[in-house]
Order: sequence, then C-alpha cells, then structure tokens
Amino acid sequence: MHWIALSASAYLAFAIALFPADVAWRWLAADDLRLAGVQGTVWSGRAALASAGPLGFRDLRWQVRPWSLLIARPAGRVETGLGDGFLQTEVRIGGNDVVLSRLTATCSLSALAPALPIAGFRGQVSLQLTELVLHDGWPTTARGQLRLGQLTVPSLVGGDPIALGNFNVILSGTDGLQGAFQDQSGPMEVRGAAGLTAAGEYEISGLVRARPEADAALRRGIELLTGTPDADGMRAFSLTGTL
Repeated sequence: MHWIALSASAYLAFAIALFPADVAWRWLAADDLRLAGVQGTVWSGRAALASAGPLGFRDLRWQVRPWSLLIARPAGRVETGLGDGFLQTEVRIGGNDVVLSRLTATCSLSALAPALPIAGFRGQVSLQLTELVLHDGWPTTARGQLRLGQLTVPSLVGGDPIALGNFNVILSGTDGLQGAFQDQSGPMEVRGAAGLTAAGEYEISGLVRARPEADAALRRGIELLTGTPDADGMRAFSLTGTL
C-alpha cells in the first residue's frame, strides 16, 4: 500500500505540473495578477506580458518544483523583465505569505513609480536580497542591499531637477522594513536610517551636509529641510508619514 500511495502521489504531482499554464492560471492566479501570451505548463512556462497590481512585467518565465504543487505550497524560480531592467528570484508561496529569496533586480526608478510615491524621481535602482517576505502583498521582512545610482529629485522651488548622487542601503528589517543608508558619491554627504512598518508608516532620519561641488539649489533644499549644522557642518533631518 505504501508504494501504491507513493506512485499515486508522484503521478498526481507530475499531472499537475504538466497541466497547461494558459488554463491553470485562470483558475489559480490571484485577482490582481494578469498574464498574456501564456505558453508551457504549470511546471515550466512563460508569459509575454504580466502585471501584478500596478507593476508591469515582460517575458515572464517560471520553473516550479512539481512536489511543491502536490502539497499546495508552490515553490520555484521566476525570471522577468521589469521596465528597462530585469528581476530574478526563488519563490515560495504559503498561506498569505510570499517568500522571495536570492533576489536580484535592476531597473530605472520610473519603472517602479506606478507602485511607489516617487513621482519625479529619476535614477537607477539595483537590489540584491537574501530574503523578502510579503504578507498579503505587503513587505514585512527584507534582508540585503539596495543601491540607488544617479538619483535626481524635483526642485522644491521649480527649475531643473536636483542631482543627489549615489547611495547604498543595507536592509535588515524583520518587523517591517528597516535599513541604514549612506552616500557613495555625489554632491552631498549623508548617512542615516529608515523604517517602514506593517501599517505603512515610514520614518527617515539622519545627518547631511553639502559638499563643495553642490549647486545652490541643493544647498537651499538642505537648509530648508534640516536643522542647525553641528560643529562638523552636519545637519539633522527627519521625515515621517504614511504610504
């Protein structure tokens, strides 16, 4: 009986894995997931276009471990185009949680603007995360590194965008998102910490000062948003709000 049950389980797992993807996703996909141009099977397939909530993807490809389908906890690997860049990660789904591991991604900030309050921000973003946990679609844990390159922001007083430089963020949050950031190069020196709670409340605080090459608009912005400089010329700042 043991071997009969094992054989039946193996047959069921591979039958599920070989089920056509263009049929299965209509039954199984979350309401905010959209796929077009679906080919292949549940086990190994692709979609020419995809969207998850406000984010759009292209050339989505997946490889699912058949046994994970049998226990209703899908796991596998996903690769996709994201804006002008890409994303690749290992995925595990269980209950209301989606766990992404060994995640690597790079794209322009404009590709993320539909999902984040960063209208007018420009630059490149790259991610290398050992783990990212989404609970009901909201990030609750993130470990790894985020880099922002050639970051520019809209001027507070109008005119041309203001160049801020390059930054590195180390993410280490296990109760909401938490990270420490520091500039890598550019017209201002900055270091600090940021956090985002499960309720969507964020806090960003740190110290900043303009470097000699900073233009007048950046200097005015720093003075407007910060306190009195200390003996080293560093100014404290703090931003809070809710997404």
